[in-house]
Amino acid sequence: MACTGTSCWLRHCPSLKSMFGNIRCFAEQALRHHADGMLNTDRGDPGHRNLLGNSLLAFAHGGAHAWNSAGTFDDTFPERFYAQYLGDKQGKIARAVRLMDAAASDGDHNNLYLLLVETPRRKNRYFDDLDIHSPVRFQWWENANRIDEIPDELCHRVLEVTSLVGGVGSHRPKNPLLKLAVDEIAFGGRLLSLAASHALCGKRLRAANLPPKLAATIAQDFSTAAETLANLWIARNKPSRLQDNLHLLNYTATAYLCLL
Repeated sequence: MACTGTSCWLRHCPSLKSMFGNIRCFAEQALRHHADGMLNTDRGDPGHRNLLGNSLLAFAHGGAHAWNSAGTFDDTFPERFYAQYLGDKQGKIARAVRLMDAAASDGDHNNLYLLLVETPRRKNRYFDDLDIHSPVRFQWWENANRIDEIPDELCHRVLEVTSLVGGVGSHRPKNPLLKLAVDEIAFGGRLLSLAASHALCGKRLRAANLPPKLAATIAQDFSTAAETLANLWIARNKPSRLQDNLHLLNYTATAYLCLL
């Protein structure tokens, strides 16, 4: 049995190069060594903020390679999948996914995912309130300085791209599960944008030059993200680990509000 991976964890949007390369490589090896089949794996560590809608493309891609790898064309797969499965005949979703993915490399996707809930003040004591067994705890002690390390140019590029893909959520399939998938994909773009804004604002806060109006705006953005996450999460997931994420998002909002 070949066990592929969706490469959708530690990301707010799919990473197409990793996804396609990983799945195709495993499919080729499975065929070469006469494997009984393929098991496409997905996970949410750490934090599980990568909602299921962003993994659907990889699920279908793995299924296509398991069924007929030679007849699966990676270059056009996103456009065909979102058109056939979500009914997006205009290609808005595929375009948005490609733009968001291109805005950051794999490592930058990971850093933007992790720094979203990094405190802007370089003090991580608020993680002490989390359950000691929470999977979102371990990452912060090794590297809690991603805000300082991520390049400003990357953040501006992400913000420019995500401003162009805001129309994803306007595509409304009639099926409620498909509509939920579109909302999850659109929300991933919002979190990617929020992470970039948080990095830029966090740097200004640490340099003591963040205007109160900007602090109020990003605090509201974090509060709204927490509310949206709660609604999307509970629609198809168990509530475990949801409170961890809400705690971190709301605490980050509070950190900015304390400046007012």
